[in-house]
Amino acid sequence: MNKVFRWILFLVVGIVVGFMVSLLFNNDKQVATTEPPPQTESTNSSEAADVTDKTAEQTTETAQPNLAEHTDNILVQKGCIACHAVSPIGAKGNGTAPDLAIAYGDVKNRFGKSLEEFLEEPEGTMSAVFGTTPLTDEEKEKVISIVKEYSEQ
Repeated sequence: MNKVFRWILFLVVGIVVGFMVSLLFNNDKQVATTEPPPQTESTNSSEAADVTDKTAEQTTETAQPNLAEHTDNILVQKGCIACHAVSPIGAKGNGTAPDLAIAYGDVKNRFGKSLEEFLEEPEGTMSAVFGTTPLTDEEKEKVISIVKEYSEQ
């Protein structure tokens, strides 16, 4: 094979692989914005102002849930809510990780092991997270207990 053909082949393969990776890791979830929803012809200016006010309130609530009453929650204490949503307490996470309210059964579907086994031998992103901020056995029991409780609600 001549050098030019080989370089063209590498370029094409690189582009295809890059495209496939971007599709794999593309996050299609919508993120709350401060922009009001599109206006229709039937709304008048006072209705538009109400919609804008409601959108701003919803954005503020989404960005900053009131978790002061949940400071004793292990998921709040360990910072899980930075990435994970925890819908029963109103934590929204950052959209990159699944809602922990469904994790008790979801871990089995995703990784083929129970939550207990997963916390002992984490996989994927969580193996890196637990590598830097490990959980004690007591904390693991608290996480299992609360996640199981949320799954039963």
